[in-house]
Amino acid sequence: MLLGYLPKLSLVLLIELFAFFFLKLYRYSLMEVKYFQNEITSCEIKMMGLVASIDSELKASVVDHFIAVERNFILKKDERTIDLAREEIEASTVKNFVDKIASLKASK
Repeated sequence: MLLGYLPKLSLVLLIELFAFFFLKLYRYSLMEVKYFQNEITSCEIKMMGLVASIDSELKASVVDHFIAVERNFILKKDERTIDLAREEIEASTVKNFVDKIASLKASK
């Protein structure tokens, strides 16, 4: 009975591995798009501040606030983002899963 299900099970596992790989790539590409969109927005806001300071007589504090906008935060030493913490947790989960499979294979 087990030999009848073995080809089906191996096909399902192969499909799951490909899905996991490509969905992970898709998620990282979405994160990169978000990052670059934030960079574009930051540049546009800084340009608006520059144009506002040239074309009209606005208060200096308003222009300074426009120029100080930073949507992608710069990390200082020993700081982490949620994305970095999530990647570390995923890496440890995958490593634990692979270690468990290897220990099951070694025990047989």
